[in-house]
Amino acid sequence: ASLTASFRRPDFLAIDQDFLADAALADETPTAYHSRRFGVSAGLQRHFSLQLTGGAALSIGKAKVRQLATLSHVTPSQRTQHYALIGVPIYLKLDTTDSLLNPSRGWRAAFATTPYQSFSGPDLTFVTSRAAASTAAPGSASSSRPSPTSPAPTRSFKCCARSDSCRSTARCLRSTATR
Repeated sequence: ASLTASFRRPDFLAIDQDFLADAALADETPTAYHSRRFGVSAGLQRHFSLQLTGGAALSIGKAKVRQLATLSHVTPSQRTQHYALIGVPIYLKLDTTDSLLNPSRGWRAAFATTPYQSFSGPDLTFVTSRAAASTAAPGSASSSRPSPTSPAPTRSFKCCARSDSCRSTARCLRSTATR
């Protein structure tokens, strides 16, 4: 189970620059471990152009992770770890599609990296990175919904990425209508 909250303040200190804040509380129990974690982040997102967006934030998270599997070389005290991490997520997104919600042409690319350092618990320093790209495949021009008997057009987009806002969506939809 998890609970998340997000806040966005558009045009913070400058036009096309947004303030973002997030908080998350989670209690996860997959087969191998039980994790309780809490995290907060705050940062800025900048719209450099209609197609290019970037951002940076400061994130702080705390977690308690208990290993559920019984291994002979792991003592009971080693099964539970407490982590407290600080991270600096940085990302760039490029979107050349003709529509934010229902693209028929163009492509999207994103790169995100976050260096982390622990400030409590085990001494940890690591970096996570993610790169993603997708393209819009032309679908039927007569209808955006496929019939039940025809295969759906191949599109690898979610309708809205977590970092997109209603304001940004409206601006993107307006800009595509005038292209």
